[in-house]
Amino acid sequence: MTRLTNQTDRTYTYFMSGLFDERRLPGFMGAKGFLAAFGNPAAGSKTYYVNHRESFRMEIIKGKKRIAQMIPRGMVTGALTDIPIKKGGKSTLFDRTFPLAHEEDIISVGETMQRLPGEPEGTSNDSEVTKQNRMNILASGKHEDQIRNIWRLFEYLASQSFLKGEMPAILDTVDTNLIYDFKRNPDNTIAVDDEWNDGGDILGTIDTQCDRVIYNGRGSMNLGYLMGQNVWPIYLADEDIQTYHDNRNYALARVSMNEPLPAEFARYTGTGGFEHRGKLITPKGRVLQLFSYGQDYENEAGETKLFMPEDQAVCFDPMMVADRYFGPGEQFWSTRLDEMWMQDRFGFGPMNLPMPDNAPSGDIFDPRMFHFYAYEESKKFVTMITQAAPVFVTTQTDAVSTATGLVKAA
Repeated sequence: MTRLTNQTDRTYTYFMSGLFDERRLPGFMGAKGFLAAFGNPAAGSKTYYVNHRESFRMEIIKGKKRIAQMIPRGMVTGALTDIPIKKGGKSTLFDRTFPLAHEEDIISVGETMQRLPGEPEGTSNDSEVTKQNRMNILASGKHEDQIRNIWRLFEYLASQSFLKGEMPAILDTVDTNLIYDFKRNPDNTIAVDDEWNDGGDILGTIDTQCDRVIYNGRGSMNLGYLMGQNVWPIYLADEDIQTYHDNRNYALARVSMNEPLPAEFARYTGTGGFEHRGKLITPKGRVLQLFSYGQDYENEAGETKLFMPEDQAVCFDPMMVADRYFGPGEQFWSTRLDEMWMQDRFGFGPMNLPMPDNAPSGDIFDPRMFHFYAYEESKKFVTMITQAAPVFVTTQTDAVSTATGLVKAA
């Protein structure tokens, strides 16, 4: 295990000591359904914290399930072919630069002179201790807001990687040079010939998606199936689906909030996660846990958007390998004078605490994902900055299959 010693990271850790309770954040921040797929230690996924380099390297390897060759006993063996070993596999090595998420807020000197909610009447505005305490509270609140904004960005980026096999470095870009492409098989994205509410073959589409995940992605036979908000009503109202669910001879399908959920899906559910709706055994015998997801976000234009597109459905292996990388912030390191200034302004102790070890806990949230900075200008305001440099990689990229255009507009 390596211990991080970057001064800025240490400043983040002990500045937030006593202020930042990460246990309340999953409910506080909301969405974490797609994020649950990344860094899952039970699936062999990893989390990398890269604090001193702007670029990182990732490798996506695709192999084939070819059986070994056989030769007659007693014969002298030699090279059967001049094609190199591992001739059936594909390996792609990427060098990429980290993106940068940036949130910035200001605390003015006037805010430290105003009584905050919860303060008793008659509190002195002249006391430096009072002003420092208010700075502490104001900074904590603004920083938590910055964390929540960045966290919602994390979920959006994770959803793009999950659904498309690629992640933008700049939001809404169409420049392929600014998109991290994880080389998903084009066959894993299915545009249906007929929408599900216009005669489309629902069970056939689902089984095709399962095939893509199992054969292209080396997925398991126990899969998850997540439907968009407008897809669910169509699924439930379809006569063929109703007949399939109501089959008197076989327990092939069930929509029930009480359906037992296998342990490998637990990470995906809970507060802010996917909602478990039931179970489906397809005509080909694939076992799927059915999910919906209603978490949303607000874009720069002020429009409310869903993380899961309304007209799509995605089949996935809950134990797929999906790694995540967090790079450095974009500020110079903290000096001793910076730390003394923070102590005077915010009131934290001068302890030189290191960051935690890289424990393989795989928690969805970890404070090492974020970098905090603060600086003062003109003695009139303090600028607070929180940054993050996230990349969510669907390493086992073909273990997801997305069906698009499932809903015909009225």
